[in-house]
Amino acid sequence: MYLGLAGVHGGEFEGIAGMVNLIAVLETGKDLRGKEWPEINAAAKGLDRIILIPIANVDGRARVPLRMESFQGKNETLHEYMNTGAGLDGKNIGWPQCKEFIPLDFSKTQFPGGYPNDAAAVSRCPDGASVRKDLIPIRLNYIRICMPDMEPGDLVIVDKKPLICQKES
Repeated sequence: MYLGLAGVHGGEFEGIAGMVNLIAVLETGKDLRGKEWPEINAAAKGLDRIILIPIANVDGRARVPLRMESFQGKNETLHEYMNTGAGLDGKNIGWPQCKEFIPLDFSKTQFPGGYPNDAAAVSRCPDGASVRKDLIPIRLNYIRICMPDMEPGDLVIVDKKPLICQKES
């Protein structure tokens, strides 16, 4: 089984574009430019399930009304504002500083940016401290539904953490 999440931070578009491209490859054998990817199709045929979630943070994504442009040689102020938001003083929060304010108090921002969801949290952060705890059982249940043939004791990796499947009580 392969489970892919993209768009975890609403202002990060590359993952969404990559996921849509992967969907095109899986459906047609070609990416959106028309390039064939036989290795990906061969690998996919070896999987019994593929679950792709192109936009994991729909709240943050809905808040960011622009598409990604190249940063090369450009001022990143607007993109940083859209991604991480700004305080009431109008100064961009920026990264990695935005991690200090999760859960984010929206009343202390001019604009919250696309980083958090509407619950003021980030649905997945490497440190684990700012993960929306309410989303963990939802994700695990979704995985459980998509993997009905798993047996108690099987190993599953979720957010880079090993979990052992348990019998439901």
